[in-house]
Amino acid sequence: ENVPPESLNITNPQIIKDIHKSYINSGSKFITTNTFGANRYKLGHYNMQEELKSFCTSGIQIAKDAAGKDAYVAASIGPIGRLIEPLGDLPFNEAYDIFSEIVKVFDKAKPDVILIETMIDIQEARACALAVKDNTDIPFIITMTFEGGRRTTTGTPPEAFAVIGEGLGACAIGAN
Repeated sequence: ENVPPESLNITNPQIIKDIHKSYINSGSKFITTNTFGANRYKLGHYNMQEELKSFCTSGIQIAKDAAGKDAYVAASIGPIGRLIEPLGDLPFNEAYDIFSEIVKVFDKAKPDVILIETMIDIQEARACALAVKDNTDIPFIITMTFEGGRRTTTGTPPEAFAVIGEGLGACAIGAN
C-alpha cells in the first residue's frame, strides 16, 4: 500500500508505540516521533496533506504514552523535499510557512523538544528554526547531513553550520 509512514500514527499506533518502547527498553533517553515526513508537500504525494494535524498530534501522543517518565519526546521535522531558491524553486517564505504549520501543531501537543533533522540545506534549516522560534517556546535541536567531502549537499561546512545553528538559538546541534 502506498501510504506515508506517518499514517501508522492513526492506522496502527500500537506498532509505533512498540518501536518507541523497544528504544526505551534498550536505554534510550530520547525518542523521536513518527513525524519526519509530515509536511504538506510530502503528504501531498499521497493526497493526504489534510492529515498533517492528526498525524503530528497522534505521533506526539503515542511517543508521550510510550515514554512516560522514562524518556524525553523529540518531535521530528524532516526536510520538505524541495530545495529553497536560488538552488531550487521553493521560496524561503513558503518553506517558513510549511514549517510554521507543523510547529503550531507541535506547540499544542507539547513534546519535550523539537528535532529539526537530516537537513542538507542551511537555508531550509534556517527557515525551520525561525518557524520554531516564532511559533513556540519549545527548545529545538538541529542536525544536518554531511557528505564525504565534509559539506552538506548544498555546500555548507560543519563549522559554518555550528555558528549559524548557535546563532539561531538551537539548544543543541548535530551531524548525521
